[in-house]
Formats: sequence, C-alpha cells, structure tokens
Amino acid sequence: MGYVYLAGSLVANFAKGFCGKLMSGLANTPRKAYFFTFLRMSLCFIIAAVILAVQGQLSALAVTPTVLIIALLSGVGQAAQSITWLLSARKDALLLVEVFVMLGVFVTVFLSWGVLGEQPTVLQLIGLVLLLAASLVICSYNTKIKTKLTPSALLLLCLCGLASGLTDFSQKLFAAWCADTSRSVFNFYTFAVCAVVVGLFLLTTVNHTVHPTQSVRALRPVAKWLAVYISIMALGLYVYAFCKTAAASYLPAVQLYPLFQGFTLLNTCIMATLFKEKVTVRAVIGLLIAFAGLLMINL
Repeated sequence: MGYVYLAGSLVANFAKGFCGKLMSGLANTPRKAYFFTFLRMSLCFIIAAVILAVQGQLSALAVTPTVLIIALLSGVGQAAQSITWLLSARKDALLLVEVFVMLGVFVTVFLSWGVLGEQPTVLQLIGLVLLLAASLVICSYNTKIKTKLTPSALLLLCLCGLASGLTDFSQKLFAAWCADTSRSVFNFYTFAVCAVVVGLFLLTTVNHTVHPTQSVRALRPVAKWLAVYISIMALGLYVYAFCKTAAASYLPAVQLYPLFQGFTLLNTCIMATLFKEKVTVRAVIGLLIAFAGLLMINL
C-alpha cells in the first residue's frame, strides 16, 4: 500500500512542479514569490478545511501539543521549500534545483535514524553516497548550460534542500508518534502554518510607495492563467502531502524518500525537455548514477 501512496504523491508532484515552472517566470522578485505562495497555501488550507467538513471531522481538530508541534515543523518547512524552489527555478536548471531537494534526503534519513531508530544498512549508505555523487555531476551540468553558481544562489538551493528534508522528517514523526490522528487534520494544521508563515514574509516586502491597485493591474494580463496554475499547484500540493504522509506509515525513510526523489528527478528530466532545457550527456550520467544509488537503497 505504501507504494500506491508513493505513486499518488509522484503524480501530484509532477503536476505541481510543471505549473510551478510555468509560473516561476512571473515570480521574478521575492515579493511576488511570497505572494503567489501565499495564495497557494491559503487555497490548500481551504481545501483541507472543506475536506474535514465533508468528512465530519471538525471535532477532531482538538489535538495534542505533539501534533501541533510536528505540524508547525511541517508547515514552516513546506513554506520555506516552496518559496526557495520558486526563486531558484527561475535562475537555475530544473535538474539542479531538484538535485538539492534530493539532498534533503540526507537530513530525513539521518534524523529518522537518530530519533526514530530507522537504521540504514551498509548497502543503503553506499546508495546515499552515490546520490551525492550524482548531485555533484548534475551541478556541473548546470554550470555548463546556465551560469556558474553564485554564493547567494547556492545558499538558496541549500535552504531549499534543508527545508525539504525537515518537511519529510516531520511526516515520519507524525506517522511514528501520532498514529491516532487523522492525516487530514495534520494537513489542515500544516497548511494553516504555511499560510501564516508566508503571509508574514509577504508583509516584510510590502512596498508602501506602490498602491495595491497598481500591483493588481500589473498582474491583470496573466490573471487567468495565474489562477489556473495556482489552483492546480494547490490541489497537487494537497494530494502530494497527503499521499506522502500516508506512505511514511508503510515505508522506512531510507526507502521512501530516496525512491521518491529518484522518480522526481526522472520527472524533472522530462519537464526540462518540455521547457527546452538542454539535457546533456553529463546530466544523463548523473541520472544513471542516481538510479544506481536508488537500486542499492531498495535492494
């Protein structure tokens, strides 16, 4: 059953990422990235609330402090990952951005090992080393087709990977420590935190010299497509988070998250082709090394 949920999260993640890349060109400033992310997280929160109401689970919102703390970690991590992904995707190759997200697996695996006792085997550790080697190869691919990474761009990518790892770890914590709590309730609180965090970031970038109606008018020519992209991304993000959290109840971190990121890299390669990013021999070699690592992890 864990692999079924994994497949669902992969499909939703592909739809989310595809629309995110289409929208990334519009998020050409931090303020716009925060604004678009705020809209998406708010819509996810509304979806979560509607689902709880339809399921008749509103009374289940009374949860333990443990659930709230884990949801706080999940929400902050998800918000940070979404913002940094949007800002990075407009500058760097898609494969490079997803490679740094993949490196977040190390955070998840080693925290799950230290906190939850999910100890990886020697073969799985070797597989993780291969994933690291693959990421270095694909970093050189980005330099070849884009530009050399600046310190600020590298920091942004590292924050994206760290946020991804902490978000995934929060799902493992929820699966291990909050088995009696509904996943729909967990998503409700996660997206509530996401919307608040991104909203606070948005407030820090408000330009008081520009009237709000001017900002709205500037987006009017693309408002229709923007609404479509944000809606698909919000629905995709909700399904992705729900299925991935469900899969965490069935599969250990060292299997679930590297496998997820491996297939995400393949999806990203497809998207890179669709967006006319040149996929070089070096990129293909990096992908092959990554899949070799995944095979070792899942033997």
